[in-house]
Amino acid sequence: MDTNLKVNLIVGFLSFISPIVVFYLDRFFRYKDLKKNEKIEKEILTFRERDSEQKTDKEFIFSLPNLKLEVYKNCHKNWDTGITLNMIKGNEDLIWFLRFCWLSLARFYPENYFSKKGHNTYIDEYIIERTNYHYSMLEAGDTQKNGTIAKVRLGGAIANDLDKLIVDLVEQILSFDDPRKNNWFEKWNSR
Repeated sequence: MDTNLKVNLIVGFLSFISPIVVFYLDRFFRYKDLKKNEKIEKEILTFRERDSEQKTDKEFIFSLPNLKLEVYKNCHKNWDTGITLNMIKGNEDLIWFLRFCWLSLARFYPENYFSKKGHNTYIDEYIIERTNYHYSMLEAGDTQKNGTIAKVRLGGAIANDLDKLIVDLVEQILSFDDPRKNNWFEKWNSR
């Protein structure tokens, strides 16, 4: 057989077979992705139903405002000194407490719910992103970035963002018919 004829036969065969193979591969992977997505959705629903119904978990959620109050009292000892380094330390303590609260609440969700990298990585990247954002906002206003007090303001802004994130998470976790839900928000926001 002539080499050109062999090449033409192979090319013709491949051009006939390749759309069929691509069709079935696409069908296979779409079906696989569909099943995977259904499994993830089912896992999310069962995970939340199982964990959010446990009484001890709800009691922990309702204890968070009291814990926050105690942390604020300790942070105020640093803030009230008027020494910048102590004030920054107070902000750091508050930020780490709010990080702990968020991570504790995030366990009501599967590990890859917020990010494929996990809850710890998600919240750490969020804190870094908010730090960069608020620092750029402080740099934008010349009068605010002067002096060491800008770092104190930066910590307060990050803590406010984390606080809002926690409120949003609790709002999703607690059921609508829980009579203590409104009380939780009042106590949490009272500081």
